Parts: sequence; structure tokens; C-alpha cells
Amino acid sequence: MVKIAFCDDDIAVVRQIAALLNKYRETRDQPMECHAFESSLELLAAMEQGLRPDVLLLDVIMPGENGISAAREIREYDRNVKIIFLTSSAEYAVQSYTVDAYYYQLKPIREETFFQVLDSVLDECCRSAENSVMLRCKSGIVRVRLEKLMYCEVVGRTLLLHLDNGKTCDLKKDTTARSMLQMMDTAPKKGFDLTVTDPADVTGFLRYMLEAGRTERVAG
Repeated sequence: MVKIAFCDDDIAVVRQIAALLNKYRETRDQPMECHAFESSLELLAAMEQGLRPDVLLLDVIMPGENGISAAREIREYDRNVKIIFLTSSAEYAVQSYTVDAYYYQLKPIREETFFQVLDSVLDECCRSAENSVMLRCKSGIVRVRLEKLMYCEVVGRTLLLHLDNGKTCDLKKDTTARSMLQMMDTAPKKGFDLTVTDPADVTGFLRYMLEAGRTERVAG
């Protein structure tokens, strides 16, 4: 089920977006989970506690921290959420793309245009989900797009995922085997490389994965 969060300091706009999303859900028969916020601080607090929307509808001009600044913070730990800015001014359009915005929607919000944008972004979310996997890393729960995965590195019983942007995802020890099996099942036909830093780790790692595979089959 797709998760959509929206944030605007104008309660009238919040209600309008909620109504439009409900109508979209009914007319498109699209299951979705929606989360509404009236300030960027509320939104950031929820995301720090683990909320990971697929789509974020974010007002730009808000008291306190504006939408562009909030998006920069969000991008520090979530590179995958599709951010759609909603604003009455075109002034911040260029800045919005510095945080990899999906779209910049000018207010007033019109149903036809809004639904077209939702059709487009949800279609992309579905395509991304087919070639991605949710993993529990030490930094929290993240979605890793497999085309962004360069290679995996085993250091002892720690698994490091090296991504094409130079960042790494350090899988938690208790979920490493399950995460690896999930990636093997989801990975594109081209597969991915696995590097074992210390040859002494090879036997232990293979035994660890084989045991995890048996447990997974029994659980399934």
C-alpha cells in the first residue's frame, strides 16, 4: 500500500488535500495510507520516528522552517521519497530541484492537474518498488533501489551495501541474512557482486547464509 504524507500550515489546504486524496482513492480504486501535518517540525519529528512515505506533498512557504529546508533535512536519510512541492509562488521552483523534487505544483490546487500528477508519481512508485527492497540498516529502515547497488562487502558478520552515490548501508547483524536472501530473490537478472574482505570470513559467512536459508524455508 502506498503511503502519502502532506504538510501545509493552512488548515483549509490540508482539508482540501485530504478530500482530494479520498476522492482519488475512490475513483482510482487505489489503496493508500495518508498522514497529514500542519508544520514542517511535526513532519520531521514523525519521519525521525520512522515514518517513510512514498510520496510527500510539501508546502514551501511555512512559518519556522520552510519546505525547502525541511526537504534538505529529509534527504539526509531518505533519498527515495517523491517530493511534490505545493506553493502559491514560483519563486522557489529552481531551489526545489536541488532536493530532487519530483514536481512543483502551483496553488490553487486543481483536481484534474492534481490527479494527473498522482497518476504519474504513483506509477513511478510501483515501478521502483518492483526493483527495490526495504532493509533495516543501523541508521533505520531504508528502501534500497537495486539498480543503485554497486556491490556488497562482508566484514566479519557485518554486511555493507555500497551504493552508486558513494554511500553505504550497514545492515544490522540480526537481519543481515534475511536481507541478503530478500535481495537475492528481488535482484534483477544481472545480479550483484559480493566482496568478502577477509578470506577467513568466507566459510563462516556461507554457513551463516545456509542456515538462514533453511530457517527461511521452514518459516515460509
